[in-house]
Amino acid sequence: ARSEKVIGVDRGIKRAVVASDNRFIGKRAWKEHERKGLSHISRLQSAGTPSAKRRLKRVSGRLKRFKENCDRIVAKTLLSGLQPGDTIVLERLTNIRKRCGEKGKARKQQRAHMGRWSFKRVENAINYGAQLHGIYVEYVEPHYTSQTCSRCSVVRKANRKNQSLYSCSCGLTLNADLNAARNISDKWCIA
Repeated sequence: ARSEKVIGVDRGIKRAVVASDNRFIGKRAWKEHERKGLSHISRLQSAGTPSAKRRLKRVSGRLKRFKENCDRIVAKTLLSGLQPGDTIVLERLTNIRKRCGEKGKARKQQRAHMGRWSFKRVENAINYGAQLHGIYVEYVEPHYTSQTCSRCSVVRKANRKNQSLYSCSCGLTLNADLNAARNISDKWCIA
């Protein structure tokens, strides 16, 4: 039986997951670990020596396994506060890299971040855990979730001040990802 509890989830590049119940899931240190790993691989590839190639072979897959583990930790943490019958609402992020990461629409650094973003792997981990625990997973369209005020429903691109701050003329000042998570939850409840 479906319960009344609905949690909106915003997946992001800076923070892995932000839930509408004020939970910020994921560690900033993970990004630094990933950056160091990519830098190490890049140095080995540019060296091109036989020893560098042997070292590359040894470290291959290490970063991928680390990211997969981080995604499982995120899913487990998100699901830990839920009971069977609760609902998680995610954005349907199909073709997100194509829509947001095209040349001309985004800087090279942002395109690189979009290419490494593991939103689908996080989604799969959440779906797997939810299925095991009897938790429902629903989807909404992502349009304007980060530009809409979760209090007064005004849609204004200028309200999203930067990557982490949302500020509306109604007086709401909130973390932008938390605002988006609340909008995702509300969007599903209204539909």
